Amino acid sequence: MSLNELVLAFIGVVIGLGVADLLTSFHKLLRAGSRVKWDWLTIVYAVMMLYSMIVFWWWQFGYPGTQTLTIAAFLINFVFLVISFLMVAAALPDEVPAEGIDLRAFYLETLAHR
Repeated sequence: MSLNELVLAFIGVVIGLGVADLLTSFHKLLRAGSRVKWDWLTIVYAVMMLYSMIVFWWWQFGYPGTQTLTIAAFLINFVFLVISFLMVAAALPDEVPAEGIDLRAFYLETLAHR
């Protein structure tokens, strides 16, 4: 296995975790049904984050094949990957409370706590 293949496998795992988190959160929102007050911006953001992860993964196939990839060069991509993962993980709430959730209010409250 080449160095490029090892890096791509590692990146694929992290991207797969991000996509799985996003889809799991979306599934929980769908299962909650009427307890969720949807906001169109939430859907747009979640779709954009899913698209960005797919594009990042696809872009890795074009990464120049090299056997001399340094840790410093890899860390630049890794930092971008970590930030992307965190953005994807924050796209949708992880749980739906019993009383329900208003997605717009959820995000406004999250921003207010900064």
